[in-house]
Amino acid sequence: MMLHACRLGAAHALAYWTGWCIYALFFHPLAKFPGPRLAALTELWHLVVMLTGRDHLVLRNLHRIYGHVVRVGPNKLSFDAAPSSKVINGRSFPKDATYEQRGRATAVGRIRGIEDHAIARNRLAPGFSASALRSHQETIHSLVDLFINQLQKLSEAPESSGVAMGDAFAWLTMDVLGELAFGESFGAVKACNSTSWISRLFSDNWWTTLYPCDGLVNASFASSLLVRLALPKAKVMLEQYGGFVKQEVLRWLQAPDCRGRNALLGILARSGGDVSVDYLIDEGRFLTIAGVDTVATMLTAAIHFLDANPTCRDRLIKEIRETFGSYHDVTAGTTSSLSFLQAVIDETLRLFPPVPGGLPRICPGATIDGHYVPKGTVVRTHLFSASRNPETYVLPDDFRPERWLGEPSLQTTDGPPPVFALSQGPFQCIGMTMAYLEMRILLAKLLYSCDFEVLNGRGDITQSGKSWVLWTKPDIKAKFRLVARRERDQTAETE
Repeated sequence: MMLHACRLGAAHALAYWTGWCIYALFFHPLAKFPGPRLAALTELWHLVVMLTGRDHLVLRNLHRIYGHVVRVGPNKLSFDAAPSSKVINGRSFPKDATYEQRGRATAVGRIRGIEDHAIARNRLAPGFSASALRSHQETIHSLVDLFINQLQKLSEAPESSGVAMGDAFAWLTMDVLGELAFGESFGAVKACNSTSWISRLFSDNWWTTLYPCDGLVNASFASSLLVRLALPKAKVMLEQYGGFVKQEVLRWLQAPDCRGRNALLGILARSGGDVSVDYLIDEGRFLTIAGVDTVATMLTAAIHFLDANPTCRDRLIKEIRETFGSYHDVTAGTTSSLSFLQAVIDETLRLFPPVPGGLPRICPGATIDGHYVPKGTVVRTHLFSASRNPETYVLPDDFRPERWLGEPSLQTTDGPPPVFALSQGPFQCIGMTMAYLEMRILLAKLLYSCDFEVLNGRGDITQSGKSWVLWTKPDIKAKFRLVARRERDQTAETE
């Protein structure tokens, strides 16, 4: 009897799977879109790709094979053409369910609905206004100055084998984030050692894979099982990270002047509405991830690309050192006029976009890049593929900052190249202006002060690197030497 029941169950399962395969491949609303057949049958295909950290390379290759739109799941499409980004990131495309993970999302980066997101964004907006950014400039400069001095000391140490730039830049961006969000630095630049919690959490950020995959825990038994088996360490790291943010928020709340501080949490606490401790913790978790890891990774990539392209490096150093008469002339305002510096940053963001896989959205039923996509389909512009699309960029795999300055030989017939990296539309990165300001000030002061030499990592960092939600930081070690001009500035300061 038991054997008969097992056989009957197996027969039903086989019949169901056979029926699903026929439907998914030939009759599903997305059946007309090309892609791997296994991807059309099960979400496990893309989940496995994501867990390997090779999503950026696999999907770029698929776009080369199948074209501008690829089916990467039973109900998922990936696009790589420039027009798709503007549509997908428009006002009518909400975020998909993976943003919420488990539990109600309250942080601005995790809220799915466009109207709710706008409310949360407006709460934070005063913290990213022009006046707010100006109020933080002195703090940013003091941290950058300390950071450059620390780089010099670490480079000159007798036992030095170079500074691990991914870790070092994370120290700086963490301290800047501490000042902006909590009103005080975490002391990472001052400590600058590998035993800090920052190094443990952000030196190998594959644990952030849990962000998109955690939403699949409730999707299906197979997906749930794979996530639970593959990501136990990631879950532990995520819990440790959440515990740190909770500790910092609670410590911040104990300060008598916390709500009056010109910091993001203070601004949120004064904004009215439902401002609970849990809300501040959720927002703090998101802001820390968004503000620390992305900028640190971009700065590391910029050092790599400049070292790999000496002509660009020398041109940028010349622009910076000929523009400023002294180190203290480097400010947020004066660096905004450095056109080649901005071009270097934009080109770094193109070749090494902070979120290479793009951000998933729910299609309301719309035409994307000439293709009608049914309502409820999960769509995304795959940024790594879109940023290297040869129809959009001339010499797409080359580091050529001149393309952003209108170099005729690097322009297509479609006009100036688009910038995808920090999203578009209502969900555009709220900290974009701050990120650019931070990168401009740091690179300008660093290259005004120092010459640098990269000691390793001269290969293709997109081939050696892995991407989950974010990149693992490139393994770049470098040494910095104070140039004579900066030495004269320091001598003048002491006289």
